[in-house]
Amino acid sequence: RLLEEMGLERIGGEGELEEIARKVIEENPRPVESYRKGKKTALKALVGQVMRATGGRADPVKTAGILKRLLGGKN
Repeated sequence: RLLEEMGLERIGGEGELEEIARKVIEENPRPVESYRKGKKTALKALVGQVMRATGGRADPVKTAGILKRLLGGKN
């Protein structure tokens, strides 16, 4: 409850995370292209951008899963 009051609770809802992930994908074409070419570390850069956009409140595991799905990757 204290975390909620301070605005520090995790963002775990699929809908909200997906919306943010879509925006990050749109705004970061280079790492998206790198990921699609097989560079797995590019996904970490995109997860980092989502974390930055959410003030560190996104669940990184869920975020990576959503990004992989949106990017159509199996990496």
